[in-house]
Amino acid sequence: MAHLVNLVVKDGPTRYKLLRPIGQWGPAFTLPLYEAAILSPQDNKTCISFVAFKMISNTQEDYFNMAFQDVKTSQVFQFNSNILPFARFFQANVKGATLLCIVLPYETIVTSLRSLLSSNPRFSGGMDEKMIALVLEKALRGLDAIHKAGKHHTRITADTVLFDLGEPTFYLAYASSLYERTTPNLYDWNCLPVNRMLAWGLAPEVKNDESLEFVDVYETEKSDIWLIGILGLELAYGRILVENRRELLDITNYISSDPGALMDTWEELRIKSAEFAPGGNPIELPIVLSVNQTRFSERFRGFLARCLNANPENRASAEELLNVHEFLRENVGKMKTFSDVVKGIDPHVARFLDRDRRKKKSVLSRRSYQTWFRHNGITYTILEPIGTWGPEYSLTVYEAVFTTGFNDPAPRHVAFKMAKNVEGEYFELAMDSVERNTLFKHINILPLNSHFCKRLKGLETLCMVLPFDSQVLSLRSIISTGPKFANGIPQRCIAVALLYAVRGLDVLHFKDHDHYEITAGNIFYNIKDKSIKLAYAASCYERTYAAEESGECSINNLLSWASPPEVDILEREGLIHEYDTFKADIWFIGIAALELAYGRIRVANRRELLRIARYISNVRRLPDTWEELRTETAEVENPQRFDEYFGKFVAMCLATEPTERPSARQLLQDDFLRYVHGGASMEIFNNMMVKGCRV
Repeated sequence: MAHLVNLVVKDGPTRYKLLRPIGQWGPAFTLPLYEAAILSPQDNKTCISFVAFKMISNTQEDYFNMAFQDVKTSQVFQFNSNILPFARFFQANVKGATLLCIVLPYETIVTSLRSLLSSNPRFSGGMDEKMIALVLEKALRGLDAIHKAGKHHTRITADTVLFDLGEPTFYLAYASSLYERTTPNLYDWNCLPVNRMLAWGLAPEVKNDESLEFVDVYETEKSDIWLIGILGLELAYGRILVENRRELLDITNYISSDPGALMDTWEELRIKSAEFAPGGNPIELPIVLSVNQTRFSERFRGFLARCLNANPENRASAEELLNVHEFLRENVGKMKTFSDVVKGIDPHVARFLDRDRRKKKSVLSRRSYQTWFRHNGITYTILEPIGTWGPEYSLTVYEAVFTTGFNDPAPRHVAFKMAKNVEGEYFELAMDSVERNTLFKHINILPLNSHFCKRLKGLETLCMVLPFDSQVLSLRSIISTGPKFANGIPQRCIAVALLYAVRGLDVLHFKDHDHYEITAGNIFYNIKDKSIKLAYAASCYERTYAAEESGECSINNLLSWASPPEVDILEREGLIHEYDTFKADIWFIGIAALELAYGRIRVANRRELLRIARYISNVRRLPDTWEELRTETAEVENPQRFDEYFGKFVAMCLATEPTERPSARQLLQDDFLRYVHGGASMEIFNNMMVKGCRV
C-alpha cells in the first residue's frame, strides 16, 4: 500500500493525489482505502478538498468485477435519501493497468457513528435512547429499500452508518459506498476486535463457529435484521466487549428472553446474561442486579428482542419494525438534537474531526468552505471561494463540482452562489436577480445553469449554479491566465466580443432593463459551441484574481472605481439614483473595450482613469500600449494595433456627458462593429483566441 502514496490519478481535468491508507474495503476488507486530495485545476498542486478513495486494478479480475458490480448496484439507490451515494466513479490508466476508482465523501462531510462513539466522551457509555431510535429508523429505511429491491446488505455496523455533518442526516453505506475505517484497538486486550465484528457478530444461521473469518454472502433478509440488533447494542453501550462468540450469543439470548431486560452498563449486562445462561456460571461476581429500573425502556428491549432472536423466522422484517414496532413509532428523537449534541462536544469531537486538518495547515482556509449535499439526484461539493457578487460585491462565489452518478462521464466544475434567507435584503435581491435573469432566453445572454432553494444547515438557501470550467471562460480569465494576451487581445477579437456583448445589452435595454455590471469578467466565451454571451443579473459575478487582491484600483472592484463620471456629481448632490443607467452601461462597454485592448487597466486612482477617458474622447484614437495612453506620449496618428474605427468607438462610449454617448442600438450600427457581422466572425475569434492561429 505504501508505494501508492503520492500517486496522482487523473480523471479528465480532475486530479486525485493519494495521501495515506485510512481503512479497508472489499471481500474480507482486504483492499486498502485511501485518503485523497483533489488538486486545484489551476496549479495541480494545491489541495482544495479531500475524499475517501477506492481503487482496484483490472489485473485483479475477480475483485475488479465485484467492485464494478457494486457500482451498478449503488446506482439503483443513487437517489435514495437514506443510502450513502458514491461521489464519483471512473476508470483511469496508470502504468499500463486499468484502474476502477470510486470517490466517496470523507470526514469533513460525513463521519461514521463508530468514530463518534470512540472519539466522544459523551458517547463513551452509549447514546440516549431517542438518538438510537433516530439512527435505527434511518438505517432501517435504507435497509427496507435494499430488501424491496431483492438484495441483502450483509455489512451493517456502526461503521457503515454515517452522520452528515452539514445537512444533518444519517446515511446507510451500501455496495460501492461501503468501507471500514482503520480503528485503533480501543478495547480490552482479551476481547474480540471491533474491526472483525462482521466475522464474530453475525447471526447464528450465518456463522456457526468461533473463527474470525468473514462471511460475505448469506441467503436471508432476516440475517440483516440481526445486524440491526447488534448495531442497536453498540449504540446503546458505546462498544461491545465479549471474549468470544459464545458470550455474545448468551447476551442476545438473554435480551430475547422473557422477562429479559437491558442493564444500564455493558458490564452489568454481561453479568446478568452469564447468570441467565443455561448451565453457565456468572462472571465470578455473584451480584444480584435489579432489572426494574434502567435507563432503557421496555420498548427498546422489545425492539432488540425482535432483531436478535436466534430463530430468523421470529425476527421482524425491516418494514414491520418501521411501521409496527412502538419503539420507532413513539420514541424517535429529533435530528437537530443529535446535531446539537455532536456540535456541543468541543473540543473532543472537534479534535477528532479536525485531526487531519491540523496536519495540513496550508489548506485549512480552503477546507473550511467544503460542503457536500444532494439536490434532485445531483451531488454538489462546494470547494473554495473564487469571487464575489451581490451589493458592493460583499457575498462569496465558490468553485464547486457536481456529479450525477454512474453514467456521469466526469465531474463538472461550476461557480456556485448562495444566499441564505436570514440575510434579509440580500436574499430578496438574489431572488430578484434570478427572476430578471430568467426573463431573457436569448442567445447573447448567459443563463444560469440552474437555480433552486435548499435547506442547508437548517436555513433556506437560494443556490445559483453558473459556468466555471475549461469550456466556458470569461474574457478576463482568458486574458489573465495566458501570457500571450497579457497586453491585450487583437482588435478583430475585441470587435467580435463587443458585438455579441452589445447585442445582449440591446436586448436588455429594449425591455427596459439596465445592466450596470458590464466588464470583461462578465463576457463569456463558450469554446464548445463557439458563442459569446453577456452575463446578466444572477449570472454575473466578479472573479478574485490573487495578483490583484488589494489596492484602490484593483481589478476585483473595477465596477466601483471605474463607474461613469456623472455618478460623482449626482452623489455629491444627493441624487445618486437619478442618473441614466442605460448611458452608464454604454460607459462600461468602453471600459471593457480598454481592458480587452490592453490586458488590464492600470491606474493609480479614479481621477487618473477619468483623465484618460477625457483624453480618448478628445483624440479619438488609441495608442499601441497602455503606458503610452497613460502618459499621453504616443503618436496616435499612426498606431500599429488599433485603427481609427476602434478609437472612435471607445471615445463615443467614454464621453464625459451621458447625452453624448450612443445607445446600444446605435453602437451596433457603428463601423467598428458592422464589419464583423458576417458568419465567419466567430471562427476568426476561435482561431485567434483559442487555437492561437494567425488570421
